[in-house]
Amino acid sequence: MRRIGIIGGVALAALVAASAAEARCSEDLDALQTRIYRSLKVHPTPQAYAAAKILQKYQESPSSDEVSCFNALARARQTFTASTPPQEAQEAAPPGQPVQPVQPLNQQQ
Repeated sequence: MRRIGIIGGVALAALVAASAAEARCSEDLDALQTRIYRSLKVHPTPQAYAAAKILQKYQESPSSDEVSCFNALARARQTFTASTPPQEAQEAAPPGQPVQPVQPLNQQQ
């Protein structure tokens, strides 16, 4: 009986840790999204357009697990801070054309 209690405690701890990591990723995505859209308003660059497109694709995707959250965060951050525009920037909206606004991540279901 004690073994079941230990296993249940470990499972509960893993569930709490996963929820905390997902919440932290969501908060980091919100902060990065704010930086990107502020940059698009002040000084639009191909990198900012491409990073906004990455975040938009993540928000529209049906899978919103922890791994895809961290992948989207890493890709958008790397694209936004790149010194030369990545290939995705060639497909992003050209300067002067706004990227479609997306809802903040914390307002999604």
